[in-house]
Amino acid sequence: MLPFLLEIGTEELPSWYIAEGALELASGIKMVLNKIQVNHGPVRTYGSPRRISVLVESVSPMTQVREERRRGPAKIASFDAKGFPTSAAIGFARANSLEVQDLIVEETERGPYLFAIKEMGGEPTSELLASTLHNVIQEIPAPRKMRWGSGRTSFIRPIQWVTALFGSELVPFEVAGINAGSITYGHRFLSPGPIEIRDPRDYVQLLSEAEVLVDVEERLEATKRELKAAIGKRNLKVTIDQNLLDEVTNLVEKPFGILGEYDHSHLELPEEVLRTVMMKHQRFFPISGLNGQIAPFFAAISNNSVKNVHVVRNGYQQVLNGRLQDAKYFWEADRKFKLLEHADRLSGINFHRKLGTIADKVARIRRSTISVSRVLAISKEARKQLEEVLPIYQADLSTEMVAEHPDLEGTMGKEYALSEGLEPEIAQILEEGRLPKASMNRLPGNNVGALLSVM
Repeated sequence: MLPFLLEIGTEELPSWYIAEGALELASGIKMVLNKIQVNHGPVRTYGSPRRISVLVESVSPMTQVREERRRGPAKIASFDAKGFPTSAAIGFARANSLEVQDLIVEETERGPYLFAIKEMGGEPTSELLASTLHNVIQEIPAPRKMRWGSGRTSFIRPIQWVTALFGSELVPFEVAGINAGSITYGHRFLSPGPIEIRDPRDYVQLLSEAEVLVDVEERLEATKRELKAAIGKRNLKVTIDQNLLDEVTNLVEKPFGILGEYDHSHLELPEEVLRTVMMKHQRFFPISGLNGQIAPFFAAISNNSVKNVHVVRNGYQQVLNGRLQDAKYFWEADRKFKLLEHADRLSGINFHRKLGTIADKVARIRRSTISVSRVLAISKEARKQLEEVLPIYQADLSTEMVAEHPDLEGTMGKEYALSEGLEPEIAQILEEGRLPKASMNRLPGNNVGALLSVM
């Protein structure tokens, strides 16, 4: 049993595709090995921004040897009265690449028949792989595949190299004008040179020495360690959002944590605005003090280790401060108008060509909500809250903050309501009436908010 490695080296892959692409590649490899009837061990997937790869720990060097039985003509039609083979027997033997004397006679429910017993399989696995891997790569599914140069091969990103080894033997094939070899490449900045692989089992270690953590789980754990190490012994706590962590892990080949600081004046912004700007736009991790309140710091993950980390930190800080300054401008500009005034502006935003504006949509929601509330016979207090909320429901859609940061719809409705002095319960309903924003997201905790959210 020999190890088998297939690596597809590419230009930088989308972070969301790395795990998906590696699994699709593994699925294609397993399908091929099963189709050609080769015994094999576990199939492991790897990936980084510049590669997806599969390592099969043990693969049989030959396909399974099996016996194939084919029934031919009846014995009575196969031999004449003197026992000489007829044309039927001779033709059946020739069709199975056998001599007549190699055929056997077996009794069946219909009487004695000729049978050809052939030993199948035993072909070299490497030869069969060489003839099929081109198709495996081409058939890996991906949205928005692209073509490059003058070739006709399509892949999610241009292929730069292909590594294919069966044991220490190269598996020769060509895809996208590139011949498979035994060479891979390390970190683009820290170890960009070629690396020869002599044994697939050395693959992960060789790349690690070349500053690439190709095991996604290992890289994820390293990213978490770097985030915590960036804080050091300061009395701070980094907020690790799992979705952001997964994304950042697949944006780097090896993580390097950096602690940055932004202008303290930006703390005047609502916390959700700070978090959204950091996480959605910059892929930074917000940091809180031990009291749980957001602090004017952030943790970033870089794909490069430089001697003067201050240059990188200053660049991050400059970009983030600029983003937050824009958010501060939106926050101040939006608060010059009441939510009722923002609601009036919904008539200037198209919703659908046949369904009118956002104002028309909200008006339909209001009518439906009132009708359903009567059927449900909600409490007098809930009716009063509904009457106060409906005129300003979704009014934040016309604000500059939500236009720039759509993820904040509902949240900004709450923040602007609190800013203009509305009751906290009303502000909360404005936010909860827009939940859930995604699967597994939190649900409304208020009955009025829940009623609005289903309309």
